[in-house]
Amino acid sequence: MEKYKKQSMVELDERLNRRKFIIPKVIFKQNWETEQYVSSKEKLRGAMSGIIQTDLLGEKLLGETNRGDVFLYLFRRFGYSGFGSDDYKHLIKYILTTPMKNVVLIVNPAEETWGHFGYLITKEHNQKLENTRYKANSRWEKRMKKWAKENHKEEFVIAIECYHDKKNQEKAGILWKKWIKKEYPTLSKKEEKEIPKEQIEKISTEFWDNQDKLWKKYIKLYNKIEKHPDEKQFENNPLKKRIDKALLETMYDLKKVVYIRDIPYNIHGRLTDEEAEKFPKVEKSSMAGYGVFIEAYKDYDYFIKFMDWITKKGKGNLFKGIDKLKKGD
Repeated sequence: MEKYKKQSMVELDERLNRRKFIIPKVIFKQNWETEQYVSSKEKLRGAMSGIIQTDLLGEKLLGETNRGDVFLYLFRRFGYSGFGSDDYKHLIKYILTTPMKNVVLIVNPAEETWGHFGYLITKEHNQKLENTRYKANSRWEKRMKKWAKENHKEEFVIAIECYHDKKNQEKAGILWKKWIKKEYPTLSKKEEKEIPKEQIEKISTEFWDNQDKLWKKYIKLYNKIEKHPDEKQFENNPLKKRIDKALLETMYDLKKVVYIRDIPYNIHGRLTDEEAEKFPKVEKSSMAGYGVFIEAYKDYDYFIKFMDWITKKGKGNLFKGIDKLKKGD
């Protein structure tokens, strides 16, 4: 069962992304521009795309963006990122402020097809949104599955439900064995590792397609008995709309122009002078032209502990801490 992630993204695309998605109109905010987020005491949580569909927001507002252009622009405008990222999967990650407190935009110039944008929000906001959407959906889907099992003797699970869910992964394994025994009785007696990889991939795709058809079939049938929770109700949730708009305002702010020599750039890459005239100008990063202290990365954790110690000496101010250290205090 190796296709959970790939299949789940396909399912996510079908169930969430391929619906009518309307975004509010945004403009450049007066006397405000985004900047790199500095960690606060409030712990934030989020994803590259989850309960807030940042991939769709970005696609609708900015259209298709190129990861090279995105990186070039972010580096010139904001300098080195203040946050780490997955050193295997990602190149770099920027976390940017929005006009809404404790709502921040993640920008990750990466190869993933589901977009460069993510979000972080407070636990309280996340819980409120989940209560509005997922719980109502989840309860309905449980009732639908129970009805299908009791009335039609059908059980099924879709791949997105198996993503990070051990219980559903185990259930998928049981259903897989039953299905393969029925559809491929000669293969069911063999160990999966003995079956050629190409054949397993083909059979696996057939299995998930079958599960998907059952899912859609019984959603449609059960919807006649009990209406599915209204998606519009969630989209019109006042908190959801405020968060969406704050994230969009930061995305839109990335249309502002920064220069390398006399050449204008924004998140879409290099612009003509005529195109650049349509957007406000911003200063390049104060880090531009400076190198980094390479020695620190030989033992970065130790270096950070040292910086924290100096900052504490300065009672929260790094430079006052350095002054005290210079004076021998």
